[in-house]
Formats: sequence, structure tokens, C-alpha cells
Amino acid sequence: MNRSDESTLPATAISELDATFRGSRLPVTVLHLAICLAAIVLTTIAIQLYAYNYKHAWVSSHFAVMARTFNVAGLFDLGLVPVQNNAPLTTSPDAYLHWPPLYPILLALFFRVFGEGVVTHHLSSVALNVASAALIWRSFAGQPDKIAAGLAALTFLGAPIMFHFGFAGLHLHLAIMLTVLALTLFATNTGAAARAMDKSHRRVMLGIGAFAYFSAVMTSWEPLLAAPAFCFFALRDRHRQTTLALTLFGLAAVAALLFILLLYGSGYPHFVERLWNRAMMRSGMSTAVYPPGYTPHDIQDIVLANSAYPWTYYLWSLLPERMVTFGFIGLLGLAGGLASMGAAASLPRPAIAIYLGSLSMFCLWSILMRNHMSIHEYEMLILLPAAASGAGLSFVRFLSRPYGDQQAIVSGANPASPGAMTAKASRRGALACFVAPVLVASLSYMTVRDILTSFTPSSPMIALAELSREQLPDNAIIVTPYPDMVFVYYSGRHVIRSIESEGVLDREQGAILALCPTCSFYLVADKASVDAFPSYKLTKPLAEIPDTGAIWRLNGVLGANRDTGN
Repeated sequence: MNRSDESTLPATAISELDATFRGSRLPVTVLHLAICLAAIVLTTIAIQLYAYNYKHAWVSSHFAVMARTFNVAGLFDLGLVPVQNNAPLTTSPDAYLHWPPLYPILLALFFRVFGEGVVTHHLSSVALNVASAALIWRSFAGQPDKIAAGLAALTFLGAPIMFHFGFAGLHLHLAIMLTVLALTLFATNTGAAARAMDKSHRRVMLGIGAFAYFSAVMTSWEPLLAAPAFCFFALRDRHRQTTLALTLFGLAAVAALLFILLLYGSGYPHFVERLWNRAMMRSGMSTAVYPPGYTPHDIQDIVLANSAYPWTYYLWSLLPERMVTFGFIGLLGLAGGLASMGAAASLPRPAIAIYLGSLSMFCLWSILMRNHMSIHEYEMLILLPAAASGAGLSFVRFLSRPYGDQQAIVSGANPASPGAMTAKASRRGALACFVAPVLVASLSYMTVRDILTSFTPSSPMIALAELSREQLPDNAIIVTPYPDMVFVYYSGRHVIRSIESEGVLDREQGAILALCPTCSFYLVADKASVDAFPSYKLTKPLAEIPDTGAIWRLNGVLGANRDTGN
């Protein structure tokens, strides 16, 4: 039996309901102004933090380096495979095969149009998050008022975690936006209501949704775990139309996986095994210390291989601590959205899809990738659409209750006029419009203040990287104890990271030389780590910043190569 998503109302009843909800525009206007203010504040942070020197800035600089290399070497010359280093590419390019390639590709194109820069990068992330908020707002289309939509959008843009990471150059922003778009189009164009729509239009929208899901998987792995949300609707509808749509979206995901496998596997034969090793490490399980096809570029992975977070710490300390970053309304949305599922048939279908898809991604990724969630605090962003849509669903289900009122009118259970019947709901909605911005601001104000006041445009690492850019030739290869991609971005030179001691350098120097026999080689170390390089500590550096660090020409085989080859 097919299930219906809508109830039929007398036209006069609908008119009276709509008139009641539209009676006062001031509360909704306040809510919309709060959403605009949150977007302005996020944009301000993106502009004010004009250097990669903030929490998790190493991820932003990581993608910026890959985008820069695409533009320098050419997208198709690199075979659309991201390279996480600067020129020269060396005999074994530092390819980044752990994640799909779409985000750095699009970022490279964005840099070509608007210019490469930190602020440009940040503003692109803000634009993606505003687009996600607009899609979440749109998922409540058809409601008698705009309060639920406004609450959802404000919860998304006003959460403390959004101000922490919403401006950062993360691939997740693109992946979340595309996943929300795919879920919305799937839910809107399937089900009983959709069957009354024009068939050709519905097919076009489902095609766009499937392409959005393909693109989401081409951006990050997490969208694959939104699949249970699509399956939920197929099981609930039990209709051929929804089943065909589910098949289409499933084929889109499989096509993305096959494309990535072909793209990476054709040039890097150890890709699958290396990716599996990385997944095992990120899940907290054992992994091979030396990955197949090992090069000195892999030393950073070897350093991380033994890091693991116990389940007890992860579940009872880390996750609860980070849940606070969703804000009071976001936490209520997560709980209220779950409580609303009992009346899912009468709630906005696209909002339910977003809630279930986001919740599914978070729960499954938290279980499968414990280490990754622990290391990357910003991964909590994948749960934010659920918190936002859950806030809107909770309002519809427990505060506004327009569907319940409509049912009462149809059944004749309530003889009162629709206007009188919804007066309390209108007052509750008005109260929510004024209280929600206050609750959001009370938590987010301190977050924004701390982010802006703690920011400094430079650091010893950035200063040493900029010195390297000024002093070293274009074909220089730097070895450094720094593991951070921020150093790679600001140095503008090819960098081999995590060379933590002279012993590691001596062990790896033959392999390092093989990367580029005609290149110059240099050591860059800060004051704290130079003690691990005793042969260089007492020698005069090529260049230095007092009390910060210095640059040395390398000795031994690498130094001999420099003397004869350059």
C-alpha cells in the first residue's frame, strides 16, 4: 500500500491557517535578520583570519598546496591526481591518494578565477556553508510559516562549531553541501506527493540529485554513509518510483568509486593497499609501518601510525566534549529530531532526509573511523545538518503542530476556528523567533571573540617558511622536522616533512637523493628541534632568524650532490 505524505484540507481552512501564521511578520523577520548576522560574522572571521595560523589551519593549507600544484603543473598533466607538495614534483610525486580529488580540483579553478590567497580560500568555504544553510531552509518549503526553516538555518550558521571551522578551507564543506542537495532532491522527487508532479521534471531533478551524490562521493568518503537515509524512504514508500530513484543514486555512488579507483590505480599500483592501510590506522586498528611503494614522503604517515585513541576516552570524554559546539538549540535539535520520527509521515520529507542522512554519516563514521574523528575535530561538522534540520522538525512537531491542527479540522475533532486553534502555536512561534537568536548569540559570542582575539598573522614556523622562500632556489628540496602543511604552503618549495633527527636523515638520505638527483637540499629546523641535528647545530647556517630557527645546507651525499650538481 502506498503511503500519502499530505492531507487534504478545505480551502477555507487552509486560508485561515495561512492568515494566522502570516499575521505578524516581525518575529520571522527577527529570525531572518539573525541568520544574516550569523553569515556576516562568519564572513568577517574569514576575512580577518588572513593567514593559515589557526586551529586545523594545516588542513586548509594542505588543500591550498594541492590546488596551487594543479595550477602550476596543470590539472590534466597531473592526471587529475592531487599532489600535496610544491615543485619540483620529483621522480615520485607526493600524490595524495587518501581522499577523492574533486575539492582540490575545484579549488584550483576557483584560484584561477579569483586569485590564490588565504582570504579567497576562506570566502569559498563561507559561500559553500551559506549554500548548505539555504538548502536546509528550503527543505521546509510548504510550511504555513517560515519559523521552522529559519530555526534550522540559524542553528546551522550560528552554531559555535560553524564559527570555529566554517571559514576554514575544508573539503567537508563541499561534501556536506552536495550531500544535502542530493538528499533534498531525492526526498522531494519521490513519494506520494511527487507522483502528482510532471514526470519529465521529476526525472531531471532526480538526475541532478544523482549527479550531486556522485560529486559528493568524489569529494569525500563520508557521503557514502548517508545511504541509509535513501534506503529509509524506499522502505517506507514501497513504491517502484522510489526504488528506481534509490537504484539511480546507488549507481551514482558506485560510479564515483570506480572512477576514483581508475584515476588513482592507473598511475599508482599500490593505491588500494595503501588506502586500506590508511583506513586501518584511522580506525584505530593496526597498520603496516612501511606502506607498499614507500618513499620519504611517507615518513609523516609512519609517525602517525602508532597513534590511537582508546574507545573509553573517545566515547565518554572526547565526543561529549565536542557535542557542546552545536549549541543549545543544536543539541535540542538532535534529540527532538529523533523524537519526531514517530510522526515522520506528517513532517517535511526533505528535512527528514537531511536529518537521517547527516545522522547516519556521523554515527557510522564515528564507529568506523575512531582515530580520524579524534584527530580531526572539524569532522563533527557532518552532524551539523542533522542538528539544524532536527531543530526545524522539532518546532513543526512539538511547537507549531500545523499538521496536527489540519488533521483536527479535517476530522471535525476541534470545532474551534483555525485561527483560534493556532493562536497558541503562533505565540510559541513568535517566542521561538526571539529566544533562538539570544541562545545562539550567548554561546557563539565567546567563540567568535576568542577566535578573533587569539589570531596572529605569523608564527615561528611561518617565519622560517617565508625565509626559505626568500633564500632558497626554486629547485630546492627542504627536509624539516615540521610535520605541518602550513610550512609547505608558505615555503613554496618541495618539502619532506617529519625528519625528526639526524639519524632519520642519515637513514633516508639515499632515498631522498633519488627523488631529485639534480636538486639542492637544505635542512630547516627551529630552535627547539635543532638539538636533534648535532652536526648542524654548531655550524654556521645559510640563513637564520635569531631565537627562532635557521636553514643549513645538507652534508654527506646530499651536500656532495649540491656541490657538484648546482
